[in-house]
Amino acid sequence: MIIFSKGAKADIGPKPSITVYVKNFNSQSYYLDLLVNEKTYFIKFDDFNDRKYSAELKNLNLYKYNKDGWIAAHIRNWLLFGDLHGKYDKKKNMMVHYFTYHGVPETFKIIAENEKGDIIVSNEIAPHQFKAEVIFDMSTGKVIKISSPFKVYDIKFFILLIIFTIIVELLISIPFKLKPKKVIVYVNIFTQLLLQTSILATFKLYSFKASYIVFYIEEIMIVFIEYFLYRVYTKHLNKKVLALYTVLSNLVTFLIGILIS
Repeated sequence: MIIFSKGAKADIGPKPSITVYVKNFNSQSYYLDLLVNEKTYFIKFDDFNDRKYSAELKNLNLYKYNKDGWIAAHIRNWLLFGDLHGKYDKKKNMMVHYFTYHGVPETFKIIAENEKGDIIVSNEIAPHQFKAEVIFDMSTGKVIKISSPFKVYDIKFFILLIIFTIIVELLISIPFKLKPKKVIVYVNIFTQLLLQTSILATFKLYSFKASYIVFYIEEIMIVFIEYFLYRVYTKHLNKKVLALYTVLSNLVTFLIGILIS
């Protein structure tokens, strides 16, 4: 089934994210990144995100920064989606930076480089939030967490996600003549809730990495769960045909998630 998280360019599986709100900036023309320690993070100083940026950005002081193993992550790691430039939020009167995908660190600092090339580095912070939000004061270099521990998922988006998944799987079920159709609706709601809650619970109890492992294991398990539920609650279909539908529907929605990411 297709699962994607808001702001993560609709990728499969809920992805952690960090939203940085910047206040007290003198100009919108600055660069900002997350600092990680290469002792605990999977990048090295010489790495560079050439999928997104031109090599001339290696001349930035932000990229050259390396103190006690702390180096800029997004400019080096394409698995950390985001941008060095923020977007201005007129209502909040703040600049906003959004980072997500597999490269989101659990512990980080914030580094900013202004137009003059001056570097500002924040204190270290570990939000312990699946969808973390922090405020970075560029005048003091302080960063604080603002996320509620219960603000881990967008309920409205999750409902839209379930509706989209159900529509796709209902369309796929037409040539298979799978009936009653309401079973597909109920099964998808159940499996979506099972997958999402278990991943978020794993994150809260363990870590990002553990939640990814749970996601991939459960994606496989869900194929078997759906097959069993369809066997029990739908009108008789050949076992092979039913198995083909279950695998195909999950594969198609899985691939759609990749294509729209």
